[in-house]
Amino acid sequence: MVKISDENHQIVLDEAMASVNKVLVKTGLQMSVVRMSSFDERGIECGILIQTADDDGIFESVPERDWRLYSSDFNLKADLIGKTVQIPEGEEIYHHVIKGLGSGKKYPVITECIEDGVAYRYDADTIIAAKVVKVDAEKVRTSFEESEAKKAEAEKAEGEKAEEEIEETKEETKIKGKK
Repeated sequence: MVKISDENHQIVLDEAMASVNKVLVKTGLQMSVVRMSSFDERGIECGILIQTADDDGIFESVPERDWRLYSSDFNLKADLIGKTVQIPEGEEIYHHVIKGLGSGKKYPVITECIEDGVAYRYDADTIIAAKVVKVDAEKVRTSFEESEAKKAEAEKAEGEKAEEEIEETKEETKIKGKK
């Protein structure tokens, strides 16, 4: 008998979902987890969503569903999910893909930064003010990585130059000390 643990609870849940979905798909339904509440060695407590496909046979993901239902609560456009927006950070401009809504009221919008691949949370006003753009994510990421590599090289060169100046100062001090 399987005991549920930190290491296997997601696997157990995924296997259970896959088994149920094999049956549901025959009726045009799909089940997904919308909220993970808790688990212990004997069970998993979670919220589930059973949904029907649209006319094209496509199921809406949970983030898409949540965005459709709740984006208007934050004055966000319903079609923004999955779009890329430019968000200024100091002098830099970063590209973020809107992934969905989180539970926080202050920073409800979840994004993924194309440049560094990190998930961020933003307030609705930042997203409303952001410019929607079409970008080649791979080019943006490559450009960012090249820029970061150049910055690292410049910092390394500055550090080496500073070390050389320190050594020169030490040598000058030794020469003056011998006179």
